[in-house]
Amino acid sequence: MNLRKNILYPIGILSILVIISGFSLFCVNGGHYANELFPPQNFEDYKKDWEKVDSLIGLGLPKSALELTESIFIKAKKENNHPQFIKATIYKIKLSADFNEEFIEKTVVDLKNEISEAKQPAKQILHSLLADIYWRYYQANRYKFLERTTLINTPKEDIRTWDMKTLMNKIIINYYASLENPVLLKKTNLKDYQVILTEEKESKNFRPALYDFLSHRAVDFFMNDESSFVQPAYRFELDKATYFSQPEEFRKMDLETRDSLSLKFYALEILQELVDFHLNDTEPTALVDVNLKRLDFVRNNATMDGKDSLYIQSLKDFEKSVQNYHASTEVCYEIAREYYKQSRNYKPLLSDKHKWEAKAAIEKCEEALQRFPDSFGAENCQKLKQEIEKINFEITLEKENIPNKPILSLLTFKNLSKIHLRLIKMDYEKDRELRQTTTHKTELVKKYLKFESIYEWEQSLPNDGDYQQHSAEIKLPSSLSGFYILLASESADFDPGKNIMSHQSFWVTNIGYISQTTPKSGYRFYTLNRETGNAKKGVHVKLYYRHYDYHQREYQYNEGGTFISGEDGYFEIPALDLNAKPNSFFLEFSDQGDRFITEDRFYHSVYSPREDRKITTTFFFTDRAIYRPGQTVYFKGIVLEKYKNTHEIKPGHKTTIEFLDVNYQKISEIEVVANEYGSFNGSFTAPQGGLNGRMTIKNQTGSKSILVEEYKRPKFEVTFNPVEGSYKLGEEVEISGIAKAFAGNSISNAQVKYRIARETYYPWRFGFFGFYPEKATLEITNGTTITNESGNFTIIFEAIPDHSIPKKFNPAFNYTIYTDVTDINNETQSATTHVHVGYKALTIKLGIGEILMTFNLSHYKLPILTDRL
Repeated sequence: MNLRKNILYPIGILSILVIISGFSLFCVNGGHYANELFPPQNFEDYKKDWEKVDSLIGLGLPKSALELTESIFIKAKKENNHPQFIKATIYKIKLSADFNEEFIEKTVVDLKNEISEAKQPAKQILHSLLADIYWRYYQANRYKFLERTTLINTPKEDIRTWDMKTLMNKIIINYYASLENPVLLKKTNLKDYQVILTEEKESKNFRPALYDFLSHRAVDFFMNDESSFVQPAYRFELDKATYFSQPEEFRKMDLETRDSLSLKFYALEILQELVDFHLNDTEPTALVDVNLKRLDFVRNNATMDGKDSLYIQSLKDFEKSVQNYHASTEVCYEIAREYYKQSRNYKPLLSDKHKWEAKAAIEKCEEALQRFPDSFGAENCQKLKQEIEKINFEITLEKENIPNKPILSLLTFKNLSKIHLRLIKMDYEKDRELRQTTTHKTELVKKYLKFESIYEWEQSLPNDGDYQQHSAEIKLPSSLSGFYILLASESADFDPGKNIMSHQSFWVTNIGYISQTTPKSGYRFYTLNRETGNAKKGVHVKLYYRHYDYHQREYQYNEGGTFISGEDGYFEIPALDLNAKPNSFFLEFSDQGDRFITEDRFYHSVYSPREDRKITTTFFFTDRAIYRPGQTVYFKGIVLEKYKNTHEIKPGHKTTIEFLDVNYQKISEIEVVANEYGSFNGSFTAPQGGLNGRMTIKNQTGSKSILVEEYKRPKFEVTFNPVEGSYKLGEEVEISGIAKAFAGNSISNAQVKYRIARETYYPWRFGFFGFYPEKATLEITNGTTITNESGNFTIIFEAIPDHSIPKKFNPAFNYTIYTDVTDINNETQSATTHVHVGYKALTIKLGIGEILMTFNLSHYKLPILTDRL
């Protein structure tokens, strides 16, 4: 539950009226504000013209509407009517989208032209709009950008040719251009642009100036995780506790990074400017809003340990500084929400840690409600308080229980000190009818309440006021064989309209069964005494099929056979005849007054025996795996015939062998006959002058792939020396290798290009449960070096960890070193090696077998294997 996002932000949202991309804005008008705003200007609103445009749009005439919008656009531009100019620009984008397939590409060109001519502050708004258009273009063409490599040369102006890095640069440039001349933007009253914004109630203090509006738009983009694709090894990290400092200290922080595409850095930089802008406001609503946004962003992206504690402590300190204002209740809400979030980590079977956080959240909400009960934050706190105090419970018990024995059930509950229970004995068929004819749970409970109960009692529950969910086992009274309904209510009146209620159905029976399928699509059942496990003979069993009657609009049940368990408790249900229709079925067991109907559904299918037939297979062999164009391809084949579990050769087998190119088109074919050993041979010539690649030799019963490539035999090889010593994260790792000719001489003065890629893995991860952060492979560095006179080369790099993964997950990092060595003859050979570095230096494995003999434990030796990362 995130009440702040669901309630607070819509109050500040101002959405542009008609833009197709969902271009939405935050807006406020006026407000108690330390920085003087320019008074609103009296721009003409062109009301009659826009009414005509809207009318044409309503009539489905977008081209006519666009023509009229163009005239408004020209008029507003001529009169320097900035709000109407922006509104007309937005309408043009929307209307072009209705009939222009590549409207975004055209919109980008038009916006660039308008930006070059526009005056401030309309220019800044257009920059913000262009950045948003760029990002929307990426989202519409995501798959294309993810498949593109980074461009080396300067990109063209055509957005369709850009790579991800180029696009991100353009977005960053335009969002920052939207914040140029901050003095003007900070004094521009957003009320001037009311014609393109929808103002919500109580929003005036959140975004008092145009600068707020544009800054928050930029920040919202930079905070978006999806936009952070291009990440170098030296990327900007929020790894200092000072990022959680109070506004006065945060605005003085020196922010710097080498990462020119770090969106987190840009977000933090703009948030810093916003904090500084509103720090001295007489009414701190805007300051509270931006600071809460900043702290939440830092907490979500910080890489240091203990960030949750730093976050909540910063909230507490900030609350004290604004506690005399209504906006302080929004900070109270964030503190309470964080407490409630932490309370969900309570593990009652392990410790009392986080046990009382939910209660602390209630206390913080009550503090806000007492301080400023009519404030927006208090409204959020009231909703959170109701959520925490909500009563809920659930009863779980076995579907089948033993007669005349107490029945144990599990009750999970929250905020409940007493529960009321009723036990009703009911005919199973009657209950089935009620469930089929009643769709709403409340109505079904009302029908159950009309039946007479055989037991009714109340059960006290432990409740220490921690607002946590607890579990307790409660005893149900022993009962005779039959079908029962258990009703549970939070109050004694069992009124489903006022109380939370639950119901469970179960059987009391001594009949049990075990089922298994037979090889011929039938079923084999073993009936047993549920208490002792002994076989039950003479149990009468009826099989029922269920089908839906579309005329009666209800399920019908038809008997499909009767069976009796034998001396050993077994009985079999054969498969259906070939002409029968497969269907699901259930069983009714009865034995000396004890009756039981299965909840399980079994599927009755037809058995169609598979006919044994002879299968011929051809295995191909070639003299090599790769050939040059024009080279002769020699092949051999062996033909085998399989029948049941035997394999035999097929002498005299005649077949046609085809040679197919990379497009699976036939190059040539030959006919062959297997000799007395079931084998044959032949040859083809690899094609010249066409497309090289993987080609195929095949017949009707087998195939073999080969490669046809232009290649030459390598003159030298590149190998890495074993890694010596152990390394720690953050230290420099030294890797050495050698380039040596197959003739034995060293390859000196050869160029060595290398790159290092980091991959995260978890060597101590057991099983498949629990969350482990998944991170993509990241290139951390690259470079070049040369081999010395002996052909040796050395690569040194820093083992940079991924600080975004908490150490509690014990991650380890695999650094893959890729090298390409080029000699003076321009021959290139490659090699790869790996270095594993983690927070722990060793792995320990216990060599314990799956089975240990107890009589030999005293002499058993436990093998322990250790290995460096």
